[in-house]
Amino acid sequence: MLPFSYKSIESKAVLEQTEKFIEQNPEIKEQLSLYSWGFHSLEGIIPHTEESFWSGHFFPMTECFEELQVSYNLCAFGFYKQSLVSLRSALELGLLSVYWNLNDDGHLIIKEWVSSKEDTPRLSEIWKKLEKNIYIKQYNDAKKFKQRLFKLNELHHYVHSRGVKYSNRIGLFKSNFQTFEKRGFLLWFSAYKEIIEIITILHILKYPLGIREFDFSAKFGIDTPLLGLLNEFQIRQLSAIITEAEFKFIIELTKDDEYTNTVIEELGELPDLTKEDVDLQVLNWHKWRIEQEGFEHWKKLQAGRKTVLAIGGQIVDMEKFLEEWALEHDLMQPLQERIKKTT
Repeated sequence: MLPFSYKSIESKAVLEQTEKFIEQNPEIKEQLSLYSWGFHSLEGIIPHTEESFWSGHFFPMTECFEELQVSYNLCAFGFYKQSLVSLRSALELGLLSVYWNLNDDGHLIIKEWVSSKEDTPRLSEIWKKLEKNIYIKQYNDAKKFKQRLFKLNELHHYVHSRGVKYSNRIGLFKSNFQTFEKRGFLLWFSAYKEIIEIITILHILKYPLGIREFDFSAKFGIDTPLLGLLNEFQIRQLSAIITEAEFKFIIELTKDDEYTNTVIEELGELPDLTKEDVDLQVLNWHKWRIEQEGFEHWKKLQAGRKTVLAIGGQIVDMEKFLEEWALEHDLMQPLQERIKKTT
């Protein structure tokens, strides 16, 4: 028996109270979902090329989202101080996503940092570089964005427990073990939203192409290139996060961006795909899935859904078509099981 007052069993009760609190507050529940899914959509705004794909230029963004998830779980279990420390890390990673890629050479300059051979730059150093971007500078001039960002430096106090307010007690007279505290949850939730808003604003200022509405599906079907293009519903999510007025301001600020306008113009000149083109994409996507997971597992996930596709000038039942194809190519079982049979 360890002499600890913080025990895992206590967190189970706190989790239940946290979930109950969220359910009883529909506005909080809705905003938590909106901000979380919105940030998940934001990941798509960062472009990838053959040169950059495995470079690590996307690592800060994926690590940021993971840190946001960790911070939520810590909060839900009653570890409020630690959840705020985790948010501090999420903020830095979100900023680094723009910092390293600001001049579109992140795939080259990020290597030392990704390999843990270079220290993470301080916030002041990060900002000095960020404000060199014309849109970030203009936005800051109009909205005093730097002040808003640097206000989050307060989260650093939780790292070093600057007195009772920033300790595990978060300024409350409470038990010396984890308990549900409304104040603790709201402290976390306020910082969570603010960090996501700030990271979202910086990314759409850096990548204005992502918030231009365009019917990409008409040109690419389900095989949209990784240019940093967002779907309409993803754009709506982001505009809801940072308020419609702020979103319109950024749209106006970046409306003459040369790269964005050139890409949109070139995409507009591409021919629209036919339904058969798109259906073939869908078929090939499902074929790839069957190659990995096997037809039998794939069929279970379809849950009896009937899908018809136009293939080769004929209308076919997708499930029957793929079953015949899977039988012909011995793809009924998952890839791992097929490999075992051959070894």
